[in-house]
Amino acid sequence: MITWIRSGTQGSKWRFADLTFKSSKPIQFIIEAMVGGNQGRIAITDIMVYPSESGSCPPERECTFQGSLCGLLPQPAANFSWMRIRGSSQPANSSGPATDHTLGTEQGFYLSAHLWNHPVGARGAMMTAVMEPTASDGECLMFWYYMEGSEVGELNIYLQTFENSRESVPLWTQKGNQGKHWRHGRVTLRSSTPYQVIFEAIVGTGERRDIAIDDLTVLDGHCPPTGVCDFEMDFCGWVNSYPVNPQSRVDWDWLSGESEGHHVPLRDHTTNTALGHFAFFNPISHPKSDKEQVARLESETMDAVERACLEVWHYAAGWLTDSEYSFVHWC
Repeated sequence: MITWIRSGTQGSKWRFADLTFKSSKPIQFIIEAMVGGNQGRIAITDIMVYPSESGSCPPERECTFQGSLCGLLPQPAANFSWMRIRGSSQPANSSGPATDHTLGTEQGFYLSAHLWNHPVGARGAMMTAVMEPTASDGECLMFWYYMEGSEVGELNIYLQTFENSRESVPLWTQKGNQGKHWRHGRVTLRSSTPYQVIFEAIVGTGERRDIAIDDLTVLDGHCPPTGVCDFEMDFCGWVNSYPVNPQSRVDWDWLSGESEGHHVPLRDHTTNTALGHFAFFNPISHPKSDKEQVARLESETMDAVERACLEVWHYAAGWLTDSEYSFVHWC
């Protein structure tokens, strides 16, 4: 039985994982690595197994839902709870994703609110285990959500403390159709006392409806502003977006200076090393007849603003000219 899984690049850094387990019989763990290419490396260190007074690991700071609910529990005051499912199990009247965000396959798990199964206006909510107070600059909760379909409903996130009769403070909200993409969300958590995070879905009026979440991560420090991304961990909130003509679609890739390919930069701009990552599109890898194909990278939706500046460092490899490779900054 698979109890924990990761796939694809996780960035050139050590990452922590823990797993709560129980068994009435002697057991063994098997750690398995599968080859996905000749450029990757997988390493593990510092394995510990110990009894826990509470019967579980400390509240998890990262959850893919591949092996469990990671300690999430139904909120008692809600009308219904969410369910951990695979995309392959979605019924016809659901607008939920066909694949999860972690693995990008129909066999991957995510958390679904099952909105098609409940009346309009009903409220389903899940809450985390009790978390320790945050540092003064807070912690950043990052997550991926899926909301496709007209009048699909509403997704809210609250912070609940154990003061003032467990008052829930609204932190983040999203309503309506967000397209056929997993979207990135983030919210800064600040609390001087133990707290819980609540994920709430409210049923909309659409005939096909569902809301899903996946890949929850809690990082130290406050969240970066919407749209900011150095591509060191992943695409952040940016997603490959299909053009009007789906036949012309090609994707941006997430690479590092160690990646193979024509005109791949030897280092990124953020770290100025071969281990640094960036978003990359190489037209040379596509047939000449595909000159009109389009690679589109779409940001998160940002709040209205009177005036703002978009800053980008981009790398021109000069495949049509003899120009030098360079990073260019514009605003």
